[in-house]
Amino acid sequence: MQLRNALPILGSLEDGPNLMTFAGALAAMAACYCALNGALAAALTFALWAHVADSFDGLLARRQPGRTPEMQQIGKQMDSHADFLAGSGFPLIFLIVLGKGDPIALAGGFLLCAAGLLRLSYFNVHGLKDGAFLGLPLPHNILVLTATYWASLLVAPQAQPVLVGSAAILTAFLHVAPFPFPKMNMGAVVVTLILALGLSLATFL
Repeated sequence: MQLRNALPILGSLEDGPNLMTFAGALAAMAACYCALNGALAAALTFALWAHVADSFDGLLARRQPGRTPEMQQIGKQMDSHADFLAGSGFPLIFLIVLGKGDPIALAGGFLLCAAGLLRLSYFNVHGLKDGAFLGLPLPHNILVLTATYWASLLVAPQAQPVLVGSAAILTAFLHVAPFPFPKMNMGAVVVTLILALGLSLATFL
């Protein structure tokens, strides 16, 4: 492979969309760290910011003319790895910590991670089908975890691991289901941004 004129590794972050994708990955890493330390509310908040970054990096890329093919390819690869980290790796850690050995929560975490690996690998080869995703995209895991975590905490806190784990199991099957799912529209992106802002204020202030 010819590397003489290749872009320096850190040079890939000089591209705005790639930098946003990288920032989202850092937020996912922070979410994993918080989950491992038992700060589950903070973990979900950082994960939501990872989801926000994932939603906006594509919009930014489509509005930035003149991106080189190299930057575009690096962005696609980085986006895929960031999606797996935030949408599969983080939920696995989160559910292990939340469940504290509960078999339903453990099953949900492992199935989400396994389904995420299969779905991303398939998507990276086949892409969109008629403008829609085949199977539920991974970033939706963060919304499912956030919604079920807070809802179960308010309604049935003692059953929280089972409820969140059950939702994760259902979501894992949707990842590999042969059903089309539309891309998120701007309205859904704005709602996610507002949710991330609200949870940030509630968690850190």
